[in-house]
Amino acid sequence: MEVADIAIVDSDIRKLAALRALSRATLRTADQNYGIAIGTDLIGIAFGAAGVLGPAFGGLIHILHTAGILTNSARLLTHRPPGGADDRTGSATGALNP
Repeated sequence: MEVADIAIVDSDIRKLAALRALSRATLRTADQNYGIAIGTDLIGIAFGAAGVLGPAFGGLIHILHTAGILTNSARLLTHRPPGGADDRTGSATGALNP
């Protein structure tokens, strides 16, 4: 039994380009989020170990970098593939949200 990487529910194969663009944007955003999290944590650990960063301020920085990651991920909600909208609803991701 084989499983497809992509399941096409619509007869319009042109929507694959929008799906591929969204997939690439999602992977790029995940890489950015990973870099933000690791970078902030490493800096926080270093400053905390040196005694420069107290627990309360460290917690605040953690909350702020988490909010930054959420904001960065939320950009995917407004993602539009290159070339603009490609379906009847005018939304580039409308094919993905029936």
